[in-house]
Amino acid sequence: MDYFFTSCHAAGPDICPFYAPTPDLIAANLTNLYASVKARPVPVRTATSYGLVDYNRLRTSVFTSLYKPWAAYPALAHALAALSQGDGAPLFEMYDPPKFQCECGPESGDSEFGRDASTTILCNDGDNISGAFEDLEVYFEDFMKKSDWAEIWASIRTSCVGWPHKPKNRFRGPFEANTSFPILVVGNTAGELSLP
Repeated sequence: MDYFFTSCHAAGPDICPFYAPTPDLIAANLTNLYASVKARPVPVRTATSYGLVDYNRLRTSVFTSLYKPWAAYPALAHALAALSQGDGAPLFEMYDPPKFQCECGPESGDSEFGRDASTTILCNDGDNISGAFEDLEVYFEDFMKKSDWAEIWASIRTSCVGWPHKPKNRFRGPFEANTSFPILVVGNTAGELSLP
């Protein structure tokens, strides 16, 4: 998020509608916006949909923008500025799924099934997840110490609660091989989406 705050400040008020005199003030304004919608969600009605911009929707929208900052940050800045003025429609529309339309051609994408596919792969390949509330609470509290986005990341794990427990026959190693050429392994430990 620091990049959003600093780039919004550097862009100035003409380019970044969520501008404030310092990056720290932009961060504080976002924190205040979180508190505001947590206390009083903003009802929204668009030309095609309706709902609420609540704390979860705001956090999820900000989180999702971290995956594609170059494309999402301008729209996010506009949406945050509008939300701070009581207009939740721009933020609501950022990730409001389009109405389903049956397209039968081979070029039609199947991206609407991506979440189901991701959950299926995650839950089948991952360890079995206990559905006990106490276990999830311990997991969440531990995650809160590691990430500011714990409530979003934890939803990935909780999507596997109740998943059928089947034998896990996946390969767990040992991973030993002669590649004949060196392999460069790069990891990101400093990014917003990486855990320490």
